[in-house]
Amino acid sequence: MREAERRQSIEQAARRWVVYLHSGDIDPQVRRTFEAWLIADPAHARAYRDHEQLMGDLSLIDVRSDRTVGQPANDTGAPASSSRTPSLWRQAAPIAAALVFGIVCLAALGVWRPFGEGASLPAVETQIAEIRTVTLPDGSSVTLGARSKIQTRFTDGIRLVTLSEGEAFFDVTPDPSRPFYVDAGDRLIRVVGTRFDVRRGDQKIKISVVEGVVEVMRADNPVVAETTHSALAKEVLRAGDQVVTSIGADDVRWSAVEPEKAASWRRGWLTYENASLSEIVADANRYNLRQIELESDELKNIRITAAFGTDQIEQFVAGLEASQPISADKSNPDHIVLRARDP
Repeated sequence: MREAERRQSIEQAARRWVVYLHSGDIDPQVRRTFEAWLIADPAHARAYRDHEQLMGDLSLIDVRSDRTVGQPANDTGAPASSSRTPSLWRQAAPIAAALVFGIVCLAALGVWRPFGEGASLPAVETQIAEIRTVTLPDGSSVTLGARSKIQTRFTDGIRLVTLSEGEAFFDVTPDPSRPFYVDAGDRLIRVVGTRFDVRRGDQKIKISVVEGVVEVMRADNPVVAETTHSALAKEVLRAGDQVVTSIGADDVRWSAVEPEKAASWRRGWLTYENASLSEIVADANRYNLRQIELESDELKNIRITAAFGTDQIEQFVAGLEASQPISADKSNPDHIVLRARDP
């Protein structure tokens, strides 16, 4: 490995460790992994110390704390994801310009596909910064993130929830005689009884499985999908699996997620690994009355890794200004406008 690539790899690992070791979730095994990485090379300790100090100077972490988070290590020796962390950023660039990188994922409206005879419940919709849990007639529960919307229809043979906007966490009561479907965009998600999270954007859908088995397929109607189930092409996910699919396309991107850390928004944290600024802004706007706007398209695909509380959005903006060629216009009390700043 060339020296520049080696330094970049060390900085990336150090940034991840700073994020995850200030999360509040402690796992002894991961602490030992971190300690082994730290002592393996003096450059590791220097990079970690530099990034921790930088984030402390930005008041994005408490450098006095000693907290570790349970996360599996990736091939750089750092964890792959997190669910509870203070605001932090990273970018594959020098420290002073670092800390921020994404996948486009914005909120959008979907289409309700009625089917068969059965009971339709009134739509459930949350407002900005509102998280609500509702119990369905079969005993299943759905926790809706901020500014999300679902509609439910149950028949004798199928249970269906349509997620038309936002994000929802499902805890499904097992019933082999009535499969449970979630309609999100152009994907149907089928389970019998399990726990999983679905985020619907205007371009992408993300499914993260906490428990059980989840099938993801492209189909227009759950009745047809059930009738032709064995012949349908499908992705089969188990606990710890996560997929991101594009609406209107067949691409599927797999990754791993710690089951207990999926849907961190339920605990007041927004976390991102290699996400686009547009995705993060869209989510932040669901939890903050003061809306963030991107002045130009060139900002949308800036790639970011970040983790911050739903009550730390102003701090996220401040950190973004400190680490990216971006300025924030806060002159309007209702909006924050992000603009590209000349290098």
